[in-house]
Amino acid sequence: MDMQIVTPGHNIVTDSLIMWGIVSLLLGDACDTYESYVEGIAGRYRIVIKDFKSQDFIRNFEQWVDRNIPQLSQAFSEKKRKSLGKYLAGRELSRKLDADTRGGVVDAVRRIYKEKHILSELSSIFQENHIYAFGEGRGGRTDFSAYVPISGIYGKYLTGPFEYKDKPYKLCELCLLFASIGLEHAGICVKKGAEMTYGILGFNGTTQINNLGFFVQSDDWRRGGERILRNAIGRYDASLTAMSKMFIMLASIPSEDRHKVPHLDWYMTVFSYEAGGAKRVTSFHTFNINVILDFIERIEREYGLFYELISSLLSSKDVIQNGGDDAINILSELSYTRNLKLVNKFLRTLRVITDRTKGRIKDELLRKLSRNLAKALMLSCEFYG
Repeated sequence: MDMQIVTPGHNIVTDSLIMWGIVSLLLGDACDTYESYVEGIAGRYRIVIKDFKSQDFIRNFEQWVDRNIPQLSQAFSEKKRKSLGKYLAGRELSRKLDADTRGGVVDAVRRIYKEKHILSELSSIFQENHIYAFGEGRGGRTDFSAYVPISGIYGKYLTGPFEYKDKPYKLCELCLLFASIGLEHAGICVKKGAEMTYGILGFNGTTQINNLGFFVQSDDWRRGGERILRNAIGRYDASLTAMSKMFIMLASIPSEDRHKVPHLDWYMTVFSYEAGGAKRVTSFHTFNINVILDFIERIEREYGLFYELISSLLSSKDVIQNGGDDAINILSELSYTRNLKLVNKFLRTLRVITDRTKGRIKDELLRKLSRNLAKALMLSCEFYG
């Protein structure tokens, strides 16, 4: 059976995550992944599925539940949603969610699990009018809000001129489910205290579902960036711009994985969320990342220690206090603007850092400096387009 799905049009974060979640359940035997394809169109996605096998799709969902909520049978007797979060045992998804969202996800899953047959009817559910048909949106009638980790918006209140209304942005349980699966498999997340920073990939253009597999079937592509950011922000209190966080996420993708990225118009949304008592979104930015990927590729042609240099500049409190984070902020701006003046500024900052640091860190930095670095940076400023 063939079918077509259209994501609802909530926002670029939620729709991208819904797409990634559906793709992750389709991979394997649930469809012909070479003939099926995804088309990204201005923040929404059309998913054309060839040879859809509903039983395999449902089985993939059941396996996801077994892995993430192994005690779901016990959750059915729980009456309070706030108490449901304890049943979310999957470490990867759990670390990316706050307590309220965990409870909401488990509640959505237990409702869907009772009527799993609806997973074979996605083409009639996810159509152009989905938001209206299912009572979603601002002030909607469903039981689930657009939790910040899967939307990037604080969905509880509507603000306007001289008003602040308790009018939540609502989602249905299927939107919440697929967005959560997408966040687990394809979302980048770094935590510092109560603040959580997310990186969510999206694209415009068309590609086979098979080409998207490596994003959701392995976490190798995002682990390096998460590790660097976790240490730099969480341990050493580095001051990094949203652009720098995005740049580190991309520069840390192993080159063999970057070469698998389909040729599309890619973007990444980076947002930060205070998940403490006073919940609030502290930043929200969307970047065109093709220009960044091109910059990284040009650098690595001439200079083979680029990832190691970035890692070293954020590897200790000493190097960060002496300007390591400043150097990364300059480098990320250079990757986006290709401003030749920033090459000299970056190299001067490197000189200051190596002059001020001592011991092993200084030796590591000096070993990574070479004429090829300056040459690579200069060549990177050539015309892009």
